[in-house]
Amino acid sequence: MIITGTTLCPRCQVDGSWTADALVFGRGTVLELEDGSSRFGLLVRKTRLSPINAELEALIWTMKIFLQISIFSMAFETDCLQLVKAIEEEEHWPTLESELEEFNMVAKNKYF
Repeated sequence: MIITGTTLCPRCQVDGSWTADALVFGRGTVLELEDGSSRFGLLVRKTRLSPINAELEALIWTMKIFLQISIFSMAFETDCLQLVKAIEEEEHWPTLESELEEFNMVAKNKYF
């Protein structure tokens, strides 16, 4: 679940960086814990179809990392309103179908 308009801890800000002519895209995450400490993660991968694909892949990557380190509850934040609408099924994005399926599988594993 994507929570918007609320500040909860722990919380995680997720972002994807993409340009049409680049061979790679970046994804990053900032985790803020209840004690006020922060953790950062960055990764560069082969480019994706569009900015929203990059944003969704960044979110899925982050969720999987948290599951691997036994963090099962998290408030995720994104600056991509289109991504929120796609996840909440307010907008249909045929190019995101496989990524949304993966997102739903990861999200069902725990309490995101």
